[in-house]
Amino acid sequence: MSYMTTRAINHGQLVKTLYKQALRAHETTTNYRLDYRFGAVRIRAMFEKYRNERDMDKVNQLMAYTEKMIFLTIPKTKQFEHCPRGIAHGRYDVSPDMVFDAYHPLEKAAYPKYFAKRELAKRDHILWWEKTYGNTEAKSN
Repeated sequence: MSYMTTRAINHGQLVKTLYKQALRAHETTTNYRLDYRFGAVRIRAMFEKYRNERDMDKVNQLMAYTEKMIFLTIPKTKQFEHCPRGIAHGRYDVSPDMVFDAYHPLEKAAYPKYFAKRELAKRDHILWWEKTYGNTEAKSN
């Protein structure tokens, strides 16, 4: 999911987002899994308590209070390693699949099952491409 909102968000989605933020905030402040689960159950109970509240002024006050408490309790937001702004984001280059085509036959001989399966997948993909889009080599000549 993108971090930029490109469409209007309804109230239910706002509550779900707030619930996830509350869980993440609690996760950053606890070290043990059982403590986290206990806190998650308490957070869920708090959200369930006001689930059927119809007074939107009270709901907005509760949401503002929860956002304020999240802001005050988070010492530092959790950063996942391979996500944007994470410590390992973009650290490793992902080689394109065509690199395997350049392997020497002796290197391919070390993994015969993998390369046999890969050749079948390449053949199936080429057949699908020609069936879907036609033979592009014949059109270009």
